[in-house]
Amino acid sequence: MRASIIAIAIILVRNRYISESPVWAANQGNLEEAARILKRTYGVDAVVEKSSPQENARIGAHRAATWKTTAYCSMPTYRRRTILAAVIGSASSFGYNAIIFGLPVIIASFFQQGPLTTIVAALALNLVFAFVGGLICAWKMTLFGHTLQFVSLIGLALIGKPGSGALVVAILLLGGYLFGQGFGPGSHSMTYASLSYPTSLRGIGVGFNQTLTRSTPTVSLFLFPALAVAFGKVFWLIALAPLTSLLVLLVIHWEPSGYDIDGEDYQQQAQPQGATWA
Repeated sequence: MRASIIAIAIILVRNRYISESPVWAANQGNLEEAARILKRTYGVDAVVEKSSPQENARIGAHRAATWKTTAYCSMPTYRRRTILAAVIGSASSFGYNAIIFGLPVIIASFFQQGPLTTIVAALALNLVFAFVGGLICAWKMTLFGHTLQFVSLIGLALIGKPGSGALVVAILLLGGYLFGQGFGPGSHSMTYASLSYPTSLRGIGVGFNQTLTRSTPTVSLFLFPALAVAFGKVFWLIALAPLTSLLVLLVIHWEPSGYDIDGEDYQQQAQPQGATWA
């Protein structure tokens, strides 16, 4: 019940204060709405000129052909970006949720203390490392974040169950993993997908990405306890998640920051029929 009330409140606030993208409205042929959004959100006094019959026909044809956006997503350029965004989001979500779901067990094995110590230690790690890492994130830190996560997990796997001498190192490595999540993939997994597609394709691209990203926590929830029982040093297996993202990041070098992604919409519209755009 409480969740429903909060969700309704968020919807009402969004409807009141957050507008659609003016580019999206214009691409739908609603130039008047695009002008209103520019005025309300950005204070820009846009003037909508009367369109010629030919221009109206072009806009109508563009709106009628929106079903073809799925085909555009299969083009080589977008296929590579889709793979990159999907791997970053899925691997980050899988590894992070495996650690978070198993954090009480991990902390308990480190300290061998009661529930209160376990809960306080887990909260402190998230506040000091994951939260701080998220505050100082930058676009080009996804690679560094995954690298820090991979190194931290390998270190934890090598230590295993830490003794008194290695306890501090194990805690720092666990904090390093959480810091890397907030510093890199945790901050960029969603924005990578959003900034990889122009307005006409963004809904489909982000929707597909979120389908994969939101599915992996469920997999983590069920797999982590089973892997921990079956293999013991489960950190070796979780380390495969950031390693996979690192390899894909190095193979598909796509930097969306500072790139005019919406300009690609105009390239698609200007492409002659039958030509290949890549």
